[in-house]
Amino acid sequence: MPYPRYTYEQLKHHTPSRRDGISEQKEAKLRHSYCKLIESTGQALRLPQYLIATGIYLAHQFFAVRSMKRNDRFLISAGALYLASKIEDPVRNVMDIVHHAHVFRFRHEPERITAFRESHSQQARLREAVLEAETRILHLTGFDFFVEQPYCHVFRLLNDLKLSRDQPDIRTAIQLVWTLINDSRRSTLWLQYQAKVLAGGLMVLAFRYLKIEMDWDPLWNFIGEEGKDAVGDICTQMLELYGPCGLHGCASQQDSNSPPFT
Repeated sequence: MPYPRYTYEQLKHHTPSRRDGISEQKEAKLRHSYCKLIESTGQALRLPQYLIATGIYLAHQFFAVRSMKRNDRFLISAGALYLASKIEDPVRNVMDIVHHAHVFRFRHEPERITAFRESHSQQARLREAVLEAETRILHLTGFDFFVEQPYCHVFRLLNDLKLSRDQPDIRTAIQLVWTLINDSRRSTLWLQYQAKVLAGGLMVLAFRYLKIEMDWDPLWNFIGEEGKDAVGDICTQMLELYGPCGLHGCASQQDSNSPPFT
């Protein structure tokens, strides 16, 4: 059973968090913060990007139907990453995730990190809380373990468009597509569109930004008429994500805007 799709209007104005009084701007910052926690924890554990992406997607699905005001983002983030490691491999010990997530959460408070490492009771309580969060995510997602991602569709489109990665300008464009996909995980685009449509839209954005002319007919055939209609919206939402800097902006420059996990 596929995961539900949501409209931009639903995710912008009608989420449980918005109904609980969280503003649109604050919800975006809170979303950014849990994405950053999953990314940083996954990178500290040297987990592959597709696994990190699955963790973020599971957290997005959870908060599409549950309020950030009533649910601990830290626990849900850690639980989502742990569940993703079971789905995608390599499976990581839950305590590895707990430790690294805790280090990221309190990265500016070294005394709290030290106290946690020395307290077996704190570790045990947090471990159980993360496992409980994982169970809640499982029930909410209906035990659906298939998360389709845009990455694989980029390679399919490269073949369809007869593009060679040996060309320097094409290599640059592919790298930008990859960056856009990674950064799009912090938006709600993955909840709105099929993976192949998102891959197509971000490829169009990257190539047009770099002023690389293309015959896009194979791409339009691949993503379909409905996907073609969505490309403009995908590009617009990505530019909104980067803010005034446009594609010169990058996700790392926004990290200082992440609220703490309190």
